[in-house]
Amino acid sequence: MPLSVHHTNAARRDLRSIWSFIASDNPPAADGQLRRIGESIRHLASTPQMGRARDDLAPKLRSFPVGRYLVFFDFDATTLRVVRVIDSARRISSEMFE
Repeated sequence: MPLSVHHTNAARRDLRSIWSFIASDNPPAADGQLRRIGESIRHLASTPQMGRARDDLAPKLRSFPVGRYLVFFDFDATTLRVVRVIDSARRISSEMFE
């Protein structure tokens, strides 16, 4: 059974920013990108071990690529928590997860 999914406020802001950036040129492409990210998150809720361990950034943190974006998450027995969704071209540091 899939884990329930919870988005942090930072992850919600990230997703809004991604949509706004893409939509400024192409709203249907923005919708499609968020749909792909959402599908990947739902898939992760069934198989969260698929993500790469990112203990270098925060304890129990994992990441999973979706196109040019990285979904950062952690999970426990019942919940997958989406922590951030960040463009992989950015310099990613532990400060982004405090």
